[in-house]
Amino acid sequence: MILASTRLIPLSFAFVGLMLSANPALAQQGGIPDDERVKIETVIQDYLDKNPGVVLQALEKHQENQRTEMERQFVDKFATLKDQIIKDGHPTVGPETADVTIFEFYDYNCGYCKKAFADVAKIVEEDKNVRFIFIEMPILSENSIEAARWALAIDKQGKFFEYHSALMKHAGMKDKATLEKYAAEVGVDIKKATADADSKAVLEVIEKNLSLARDLGISGTPAFVIGDQLTPGYMGYEGMKAAIAEIRKNGKAE
Repeated sequence: MILASTRLIPLSFAFVGLMLSANPALAQQGGIPDDERVKIETVIQDYLDKNPGVVLQALEKHQENQRTEMERQFVDKFATLKDQIIKDGHPTVGPETADVTIFEFYDYNCGYCKKAFADVAKIVEEDKNVRFIFIEMPILSENSIEAARWALAIDKQGKFFEYHSALMKHAGMKDKATLEKYAAEVGVDIKKATADADSKAVLEVIEKNLSLARDLGISGTPAFVIGDQLTPGYMGYEGMKAAIAEIRKNGKAE
């Protein structure tokens, strides 16, 4: 019993903090005399000792409110950027007239991005009314940046998805020889691809993508935006299909 009470003490102070933050007037310096503050904290501590679940409920509610606010902020921010993202000319697969557009942020050395690719490829094959917009977000290594540069260079020759597929299926890091090998296999002009991959313009696209991710609060890969909802992390095939169906049901596609 003593142990349980001890564990509750940090949560209790957090609970008190939540109460005070909800009433800024009480939180002001000198707002409550020290003796009154001690009495209040004693009463609260006694109540929490007898009703420990209240603390967790309050903190869970607070966290839920924070998540809701973050989701609202994302929706508002994405709404202001969406048209420009589409106009920026990111690699895509699927028709412009698709009734659902999915934005994917990814890194070629991200294990869960590779896993998600199988789901993406399956949806591309099965559903011809979904459009994917691929946003390179190389955050794991210099090699990730190099792979992203090559993928963007290949996109200039109209072979992005074939090349993207090869890189996502490749096990291990991608050195220059590997990047050139897959470029040759998809049938592009290697000399042009090399020049484009090394160009300042391609590097600026990557830098702009990373800035976009920061603006949207996206810090890891993969991350998917379907409709106006952000899903960080691996969704799975069924999760992605369900999200697509929900968008269509609610009439919020694209």
